[in-house]
Amino acid sequence: MAEGSYEAFGTKLNIERGIINFQGPIANPNINILAMRRNQDVEAGVSVTGNANQPRVQLVSEPNVPDDEKLSWMMFGHGTDSSNIGQRNASSQALALVGNMGGKRIAKDIGLDQFSIGSSESGLTDEQVVNLGKAITQKITLGYEQSLQGAASVAKATWQISRRWSVVARAGTINGLNILFSRRYD
Repeated sequence: MAEGSYEAFGTKLNIERGIINFQGPIANPNINILAMRRNQDVEAGVSVTGNANQPRVQLVSEPNVPDDEKLSWMMFGHGTDSSNIGQRNASSQALALVGNMGGKRIAKDIGLDQFSIGSSESGLTDEQVVNLGKAITQKITLGYEQSLQGAASVAKATWQISRRWSVVARAGTINGLNILFSRRYD
């Protein structure tokens, strides 16, 4: 059995079913994935079905509970009755992004290249952050991070000067300019 994980709303879920079926165009296979957070009173997770170009994302739970409860159990490991205000806001906003088509699909439809909910890439200390990004050119990327639990936010611009050198400018809750050198060892 192959093992793996799937990250949804900043939470790593264990993949329990992962079927990719190549009937038709090779670039658009059918998918059937179930990823769950187990060993809690309400075991919750995500089901992703359909084809790769138009996946359908659904929240699932055992036993079946309303979507806001599923999301709370999946993200925080407990129900909404014991959530603090920040966690309730985070799950409400995340739930609004899920819809029937999934947040990443919505982000792609409005022209964004990156969408995630999880920890900050720019140093915001809040646990749940929405991260949006758009590649303007092959070398210039714009990004924005917004806390789901507070008012913290950061806008950033990244310029990839060469394969190893880049410049990142940040403005907002965290201001700064970084010059980065990266080298990869395999």
